[in-house]
Amino acid sequence: MKDRIIGLALGTLHRMGAALAGDRDGNRNGLVDLARNYAIEGVELTLGSFDLVLSFRPSGENLGWLRSLRYVSIHGPVFGNGDGHGRAAKAVLDRMERLYADCGASNIVLHPDGLPDAAWMRETPCALSLENLAPAAGFGPARLGEALAEHPRAGFCLDLSHAFSGPVPETEELLRRFGHRLRQVHVSAAEGERTHLRMKHASREMRDAFAALRGLGKPFLLEEELSDASEVEEDLAILSSLLRD
Repeated sequence: MKDRIIGLALGTLHRMGAALAGDRDGNRNGLVDLARNYAIEGVELTLGSFDLVLSFRPSGENLGWLRSLRYVSIHGPVFGNGDGHGRAAKAVLDRMERLYADCGASNIVLHPDGLPDAAWMRETPCALSLENLAPAAGFGPARLGEALAEHPRAGFCLDLSHAFSGPVPETEELLRRFGHRLRQVHVSAAEGERTHLRMKHASREMRDAFAALRGLGKPFLLEEELSDASEVEEDLAILSSLLRD
């Protein structure tokens, strides 16, 4: 367990009552306040829209905490559909690079079907990863492979919920094809096409997959939608047990 980093994506906490009270202006600094209540070693800053990136202003205390963690990643927004270019996108990319440096981040996760400008992908000093999408998105392993081939600097973020939301689990194929580029794992359960469910609902097949995953030595970040602290603690405990030899 020593080398296995367990953490939380901030999106896991955004439905909690305290988060709603402290996050009225869209600044997810309040979610960092909540994340500090848990015995975790990693955090993903879930900034899934342009506004969330531009509004995020972590306090000095929270910046210090983030920099003390073993692992920090940033989940960026989807670019494209007219948003992938222009002044708004440039401001978002500049802000992500600043946050990456200020928070001591190690990774920026992006969805492969809505990437920013290719020049930025080539030239940014930030480490990047592309995430596998659910089969319902129509962007399977083959298309992910094309995107990773087009951006050879990018690593791979394995999303277990997405991988298990189709008729056939894709985890084994994804690791076979892209495991050498794996940088982190998003952890949550799936039921049919429903994704990001609590890990207590994980299928036996998903739980069995951890026999291979636990030896990879990569950060595992819980990415669900939880409503209170007891649920967070319970699902962190489930994740810890699944990673235990």
